[in-house]
Amino acid sequence: IKGHPFFTASFLTRMVFSTLVDADWLETETYMNGGRKPRGEYASIEALCQQFNSFLSRFDAPVTEINCKRTEILNACSEKAKDRPGFFTLTVPTGGGKTFASMAFALNHAVQHGLKRIIYIIPFTSIIEQNAQEFKNSLGEENILEHHSNFDWDRMRSAHDDETNRAYEKLKLASENWDIPIIVTTNVQFFESLFASQKSASRKVHNVAKSVMIFDEAQMLPREYLQPCMFAVQELVQNYGASAVFCTATQPQLKQYVPDVSDFTELAPDPQGLAAFFKRVLVKNLGTLSDEALIEKLNAHPQV
Repeated sequence: IKGHPFFTASFLTRMVFSTLVDADWLETETYMNGGRKPRGEYASIEALCQQFNSFLSRFDAPVTEINCKRTEILNACSEKAKDRPGFFTLTVPTGGGKTFASMAFALNHAVQHGLKRIIYIIPFTSIIEQNAQEFKNSLGEENILEHHSNFDWDRMRSAHDDETNRAYEKLKLASENWDIPIIVTTNVQFFESLFASQKSASRKVHNVAKSVMIFDEAQMLPREYLQPCMFAVQELVQNYGASAVFCTATQPQLKQYVPDVSDFTELAPDPQGLAAFFKRVLVKNLGTLSDEALIEKLNAHPQV
């Protein structure tokens, strides 16, 4: 990073340390268990991309106006997947299908440029389970690592048969070092891993290289730590072959934190037009109302 050579050197040190620690722990694991634990052997990025594109084919013939617009956004993202790795934005209002559109871009982009994994990063645990379930429905539960504080591995294992439990055991092992093609996690888990001082948390850092990082609800990136967070993302993009996608309806001005980045490529077709199309609410300030007047207005509508 221009003007910050010590940050670049520090980040390289973290990468090397992560690689060394993970290799050491895997070798120790093999020795202590008399053989390797059931790690890896997941579907390839190419196979997952083909499967996801097949799943998305159900949206090829939209009928309603809103579904036509969602398909337009989806197709635009898939087409932009050919662009070289770098910084991207996806500025689409709520209801525009950002979840599937961003994953379509990420998988096709990864195949086009030989990237290793997709990391879907979400600020709220309240919506992470919903998004993860959408990916599990389309790509299979065994291929999605859901890694956040609300996920209960013991409960998930006890609720299924032996074969499914073995798949969950593999996923739990993958949570140690993120050696799996698709990870759904939180801002906290992602950035704390990048800046961790503990060996266990540092294991996954080297596996973030050559990935597509999707930051959902990008306006919720931690404002007080935005500079070091964006420096870390810039390092991953410029020096470790990654791509970053910032998804939101209200795009923050992130470029000011990475001034030597030439540009952010917008994936959505005509963001301003999309904002007007998807607008569903008009807010009016009615001032102070009496209880009677408020009740009268509430009762005038079938739903409030």
